[in-house]
Parts: sequence; C-alpha cells; structure tokens
Amino acid sequence: MSSPDIVKVLSYLVQESENTSLERYTAAALESSEVYTQLQLLKYMLTVRSPDPPLPTEINQDINRILFHRSHNKLFTSRHSIKEKLRFADLSPKLSIWKGDITTISDVTAIVNAANSALLGCFQPSHRCIDNIIHAAAGPDLRRACYNLVEQRDFTQEPVGSAQITPGFNLPAKMVIHTVGPSLLPGSEPNQEEISQLAACYTSSLAKLEEQEEDGNDKSIVFCCISTGLFSFPNDIASNIAIESVRNYFSEHPHSSISEVIFNVFTETNLKLYRQNFAEYQEREILVPIEQPIFETHHPIIEVSKKLIQDTDYLIVSAGAGLSASVGLDYSSNEVFDKHYRNFKKYGPTRLYETIGHQWPSKLVEWSFWFHHYETVSRWPASESYQKLVRMLNCATNSFVITSNADGFFIKNGYDPKKVYSIQGNYYWIQCPIKCTQDSFRPMDAELQKVKPYIDLSTNLLMDSSHIPRCENCGHIMTMCLRGGWKFNDTPMETEKKKYKELLNKIVRENQKAVLLEFGVGLNTPSVLRWPNEELASENENNFTLIRVGNGPSSTVPIEYIEKENFIVIDADASEVIDLLVS
Repeated sequence: MSSPDIVKVLSYLVQESENTSLERYTAAALESSEVYTQLQLLKYMLTVRSPDPPLPTEINQDINRILFHRSHNKLFTSRHSIKEKLRFADLSPKLSIWKGDITTISDVTAIVNAANSALLGCFQPSHRCIDNIIHAAAGPDLRRACYNLVEQRDFTQEPVGSAQITPGFNLPAKMVIHTVGPSLLPGSEPNQEEISQLAACYTSSLAKLEEQEEDGNDKSIVFCCISTGLFSFPNDIASNIAIESVRNYFSEHPHSSISEVIFNVFTETNLKLYRQNFAEYQEREILVPIEQPIFETHHPIIEVSKKLIQDTDYLIVSAGAGLSASVGLDYSSNEVFDKHYRNFKKYGPTRLYETIGHQWPSKLVEWSFWFHHYETVSRWPASESYQKLVRMLNCATNSFVITSNADGFFIKNGYDPKKVYSIQGNYYWIQCPIKCTQDSFRPMDAELQKVKPYIDLSTNLLMDSSHIPRCENCGHIMTMCLRGGWKFNDTPMETEKKKYKELLNKIVRENQKAVLLEFGVGLNTPSVLRWPNEELASENENNFTLIRVGNGPSSTVPIEYIEKENFIVIDADASEVIDLLVS
C-alpha cells in the first residue's frame, strides 16, 4: 500500500474551503513544506471544517492513517498502571486521580469530553480547550459521528447536564462521552441550578456508559474537569461535585457494570484539589485504599525500540537542542536567560537563541557574554538523563555520538570524547575569524583563566578591552569556534568527523545494522542532522533504523516514511524516553 498523500489531502481541503487567504498553499508550496508545517495546516483545516458534506473516502482514509500514526507515537498510560486507587467504603468501583493528556490514557472504555451545546467540537484552532484536543486526536470521523447524533434529534442545542456517546476512532479509548457543563461568568459563584447541572454531567455520563455492551462488567471511565476551563466553574467546588456525584450514582446503582472511575486533571491546581478531597474522604472513612497488584507499564514503541537497540551492531546517538533543553539548558527559554544571563538582557537578547548572530554594541560586551556563557555551561550540573544515555552507549557493542549541541554535555557526563562529533562546533574552542591558518584556534578554558581577574562579577563584563582574545598569527579579534559560514574552522573536530564518515561507510559496506537514536532534533538547522538522518534511513533500509524522539517538530517524519518499519517516532520528552529505554 502506498503511503498517505498529505499534499493531496491538503490540496483538497484548501480548495474545498474557498478561503482566499489560503491560496498561497498551492500543491507545489505544500510539496516543499516541512512535514510539521503540513501537519499544522491539516490540524487547522480539520478544526474549521464543517462535518457536512462528508469527506471523500480516499481523503478520509489518508487523514486517519496520518492521525493514527500521530496518536500512537505518544506514550500511552494504561489505567492499570495508575497507583493509589481507592473505593468508597460501601461500594466496589475503584477511584483514582491521574494527571496527564486525556487522549493518551489506554485500556479504558470511555473518556469524557466537556463539549459545547452544538456538540460538534470546537471550531477555533487557537483554543486549547479539551473539546479541541480530543477532536484533533480522534480525527474528523468524531465530528461526523457527533453530527449524525445532532441530525437525529429534535432540538438544536444539547441540554446542559445530558450526555451522548460516540466511538473513539483514533484515540486509545474505545469511546468518547460528550457532556455539556454549565457555563458561568468568570469569577462568579454557581447557583443551585448550575451545581445540579454539573452533577448531572457526571451521572448522565455514567448512565450513558452503563447502556453500552463494551467491556461487559469491567467498564471504565475517565472524567476531565468538566466546566472548569473556559466555562469558569470554580475548581474547588467542581471537584467536590465530581466526587460526590460519582458516589451518589453508585449508591443508587450498587450492581453497576462500571468498575473504575478516573478523575483526569491537567493542572497542578486541580491535582492538589482532588488529592485534598480524597484525603478528607479517607479521614472520614468514606474512601478506603485498595491493594493493587504491581502492574508494569509496557509502551509498545518503547519495547520495539529497546529490542532494536539491544540487537544492533552500532548505536549512534544523534542529539539536537531538545536534548539539552530537557535537562534545563533550553535556548528558547526566557526563564533560563533571566536566571543565568540577566546582565545581558539590556543589550537586546531575552533567550539564548537570540544571542546567535546578535550584534553586540562592542567586542568588549560580546566577549564578556561568551566568557560568561562558557563558564555557565561548564558549571551546568551533571545530568541523570545524560548519564543514563552514556551508560546505554557504553553497553552497546559499538557506539558513537553526533551532536549539533556545542555544550559538551556528553563528555561532561562521562562519554569518550574521541567518539563525539560536535558537527556545529564546540564552546571549548575559539578561532581566528578569518581562519588565517588551519591551526589558528586555541582552548577557551585557558583564555578564561587568564581574564578572570579582569571580569566584574557584578556585571559579568570584562573591564579592560586589552584582554579580548586575539589571533596569535594575524592579530584579529578571535571568535567562538561555531559553525556560521565558510570561515568556520572545524579542524578541532576533524578527527571525529572522519571517524563518523568512516563508520557510516563501514556499516553499509559490511551490511551491518545501526540504530540512529535521535533526540530533540527540530527545524532550526534541519540540514545538519535531521535531513541527513532521514536520508540515511530511507536510502539504506536494511542498515539504518531511525528512532526519532522529541516534541513538536522533533516528533515528525515525512509522511512517506510513517509506515516504514525502519522509521520510529516517539512523541515525548527526551528525559522520559531515556528513563524508559534504560529501565
């Protein structure tokens, strides 16, 4: 079967929309777009699209294949793995609290969607409401199923407190229950009618699930925090209503086929509230703990990846900015800059990314920044994630690292520097800006030690311009040894560069197996790691398997590769995946 044709899908949706602002998305423009851009446009088009007319079968099938792949690249959480389960003292169903993305919980009969009264999902792409999140993950068939429900009824607005049910489509949950909660003015307190309406959302959802044959007497349901988002119901009152409504339902239905209720929260505020409520119920002996068998969570994509890593001849870790960001050195973070570089904010940058190519007011300020940055990175604490990754590399039969990060974190955390190719350069070196000779570079650390007595610790500024490093051969003011054009001197990395190229040639020549384990490689410099990794795996399917780990752009591969066995995507934080791979 050929791969899904996302260009054909998007061309159809753009043309169908008759939206003149989208005319720039010609087939040629879509073809040349990065896959992340294509997926963002697909999400936008499906969010704003009416469920009628139905999508053509071929277009709909391709959309579902793409969305199924996106959904199942995430790390699912089985309900069986949730710890600290309780039950009401006089009732059997289990209760628990779980903080996470409701579209990733598995082994459940149904999740509950806080819908609007039209019951067709949210049509505003920028909304981060639960309605939008669930519809985006489930796909267009969910909106069509809701539309069919709407068409069957005699009223135009779904009553507040009622519930409807549909299949889950591309979600791990088998079904979605849609309920409309009461909407309050921001900051207002609910009246008795609104309290009753919210309680009805919970009891109606349970009753609707009870009617289903799915999962027999072991039905399970996951409730989101209904009405507490855009509908402005106070969180503390809502959490009490949720628990009490569930208790009342099971008191009235002692022989219910529902065996488990999970309260899903997304914020720390709601997590704290539910935990407080559970604790109070336990103190009053209304809730009692349940002894749970130990359940080991198995993520299929993690298990597949582990097996590939264990069986491979070569493990090559390919690391981008997302890996260091996962351990705190996040170049896109305003907080990191505020904490470590506040003295340099007055010169314009507010994030580390903005210092790349920045025009500083003088060479004195520029070198003051680089000395401070080098010292900050050098003092960055050793990372448990990097250390685990290094242990994994050292356990492999053969291993190597290629990284676009200049921070030297692999070496800091104990990996052999002779097996690390820093393709974009390294903060450890400074070089002549005109590369007057191939050997016109020297260690940054020695330079810093010389100028330390002349740095004002209160401002982080070098106090005397005579201490700005200059080339010993031509006298030019030195620059960092970082890739930025033809003047970049990669001589300090030349040995590791040759080793890496020889390694790739050997793997193909001797028909060996290699895993390219890629972390946090996004779209800032895709030609450095991202595209070469894709090319290696696509042109040498029998030799290279690409395992791409990250969030956002770092969790996408071109659509033509999504169903290939040697392309695996894990849409999750790098540190979490490393923990799972070494566990």
